[in-house]
Amino acid sequence: MEKESTSTPPHITVKDLSMAYGDFVLMRDLNFTISHGDRFVIMGGSGSGKSTLMRHMIGLMEPARGEIRYEGESFTKASPAERHRILRRLGVMYQGGALWSSMTLEENIALPLEKYSSHTEGQIASIVRYKLALVGLAGFGGYYPSEISGGMAKRAAVARALALEPEVLLLDEPSSGLDPLSSRRLDETILELSETLGMTIVVVTHDLDSIFTIATHSVFLDANSKTQAAVGNPVDLRDHARSDTVRRFLSRTLQNTEEEVTS
Repeated sequence: MEKESTSTPPHITVKDLSMAYGDFVLMRDLNFTISHGDRFVIMGGSGSGKSTLMRHMIGLMEPARGEIRYEGESFTKASPAERHRILRRLGVMYQGGALWSSMTLEENIALPLEKYSSHTEGQIASIVRYKLALVGLAGFGGYYPSEISGGMAKRAAVARALALEPEVLLLDEPSSGLDPLSSRRLDETILELSETLGMTIVVVTHDLDSIFTIATHSVFLDANSKTQAAVGNPVDLRDHARSDTVRRFLSRTLQNTEEEVTS
């Protein structure tokens, strides 16, 4: 399988990527890298393809052109067995959290461990307690998703994504639907995980507070030009990006809606 020529390739490389639904091209010519330990934000306005890009990164959609590499190894061109091996290194929190409502938090987090690991029942129980503690939910394992707040449910979904000790954590609109306080607590959890575990974290979001709190690096997807308009640290892009769209997006007040910014 093709490898990068450098000895230490980026953790993730998106190269010449185009995304399409049939003949409709959503984004073209995406090129960026994500380094080990980055907190990387995929941002942009409504309909720009942020979540679609994440689906490409985990193999739920195939690119019209280009490829995605993990540590220099092509995920796009990999065989099914090789893809499965790469995917085992990723933890994903889908938009909305997607917890099983009929299971307790403990049972939700234990499920991937029971399915994909060889741990004993006692080991799984210990791992589940640890993951819940990592996201500030120690003692809540016996609760059902309906018995906790939306912010707590999102953090539980993050704990489940961490169950199999991933190298990369991918979060799709984690703060969507949360009040400002719960959103802030979730952002703080993401920062704590980054500092504690040293993992690479990729977040899809358009929330300004989250972008500036979380991101060390980012890419902006522009729905109008159908390609990336900027790559870099969000603070630097807010102040110095060549694109007016990017600067306006990152300079909007909390009262602005996403539609107002991107119209």
